[in-house]
Parts: sequence; structure tokens; C-alpha cells
Amino acid sequence: MFSSSGNHAKTQFVDTTMLCPVAQCGTVLPAYKRGRAIYGAETLWILLLAAVLEVGGDALVREALARWEAGWIVLAPMVLVSGMAALGIYAVLINKAPLPFGTTLGLYVAFFGVSGVIAGALRDWRVDCWNIAGVVIITMGGLVINHGERIRAAASQAG
Repeated sequence: MFSSSGNHAKTQFVDTTMLCPVAQCGTVLPAYKRGRAIYGAETLWILLLAAVLEVGGDALVREALARWEAGWIVLAPMVLVSGMAALGIYAVLINKAPLPFGTTLGLYVAFFGVSGVIAGALRDWRVDCWNIAGVVIITMGGLVINHGERIRAAASQAG
């Protein structure tokens, strides 16, 4: 194990260079490509908060546009700015997750899908079996993106 440098000094990586055909050819990969981050509660909280901020920001922008059409000239811009601020904070926060970019977004999409369905249910939007099935598929995809290398490594060691 080794620690990364920079903003994520506490992040530890498990070396998976043996799984990468490029690394086996002698090419040196950057540190974030050599290992897979071991994520913990910090990363999960970042992903959860980012999903809530994005869903909330999107809902605020939608509400602002609806209020604007209804003639709420003073309130609509304030709601719109609030939604834009939430989306901006989401963008900064999601990039603080101590995982490689592709893994971060793969996991995040699962959090976003679940948060979106929950927000929809709370706002009395129709949530049916197709929404649930879609979120289950998206969540399975996020798990495959995150755990795929480990599954492949375990299978190659067993076989």
C-alpha cells in the first residue's frame, strides 16, 4: 500500500498494476491509475451529499422556471440563483472524492439515481416499477465499476 500525494494525503491505494496490461509492458502509470482507492465513510458521505445537492439544485432550477412563467418576478431569480449555487457546490464536492474520476462518477450515478427517485417520491411525482428497476440497474452498474477489478483479481487468483 502507498499513500497518494496532494489534496488526498489520507487516501490509501491497493496496488493493482498486475491487472493492467499496460503496466505489465513496462509502462509506468500515474499513481491514480496504478491503484484503486479504498473508500470509506468519507467518500460515501461526499457522494451522498453531492447527490442531494444536485437533485436539490435541479429541483430549485425547475421550480424557478415554473415560478417565472407564473409571474413571480422577484422570487424566481432568487430560487434560480439558489439552485445554481447548489449545483456549483455539487461540482466542487464531487471532485473532492478520493477516487479516480471514472470510479467516482460511476459510483456517483448510483447515488444520484437513488436520490432522484426518493426526491420524486417526496414531491409526489410518479415513481413506478420502471423507475425502481432503472435505479437497481444503475446501482448494479456503479458496483461493477467500483468492484470490477477486485472481482477479476479474485477470479484470476482462484483459477
